[in-house]
Amino acid sequence: MATDREKKQEAAQEEKEKEQETVPELVASIASVLVIGVFIITFCMQAFEIPTPSMVKTLLIGDHVFVDRICLAPKNSWLDKVIPYRDPKRGDIIVFKFPQDPERDFIKRVIGLPGDELAMRQKKVYINGTPLDAALRARASRLGRASARWGSWSAVVAA
Repeated sequence: MATDREKKQEAAQEEKEKEQETVPELVASIASVLVIGVFIITFCMQAFEIPTPSMVKTLLIGDHVFVDRICLAPKNSWLDKVIPYRDPKRGDIIVFKFPQDPERDFIKRVIGLPGDELAMRQKKVYINGTPLDAALRARASRLGRASARWGSWSAVVAA
């Protein structure tokens, strides 16, 4: 007849055997984590590193940002009820491909919306004839430095 001590040892041994994961369970766990990770990176969010000082007062060189790839994506009629799509707003930070070199990603702040008329005169940005507010101007400080090289300019944001 087994003593209490022997019974406890047997129970502890059985519990250790149950806790250890088998190789197929381990492989299935790792595979599921990888599949979920690839799905999130491909369709939901992406990490970017800030490469230049163009947004220095907000984002520093080497900072990392996660970008939501869904909310500002082109709308899809059958997913509108499920996914919270929205249009870009003034002040949003967006990532887009550089048109002349699609390998480069640009990370910039939105200052113009569809239909807005943008102009730069004497190192000041004007939106529809009104100076850009001080808070957003501080975040968009690169425009002030750029004006020294390129002078005044104006543009209309396409709808």
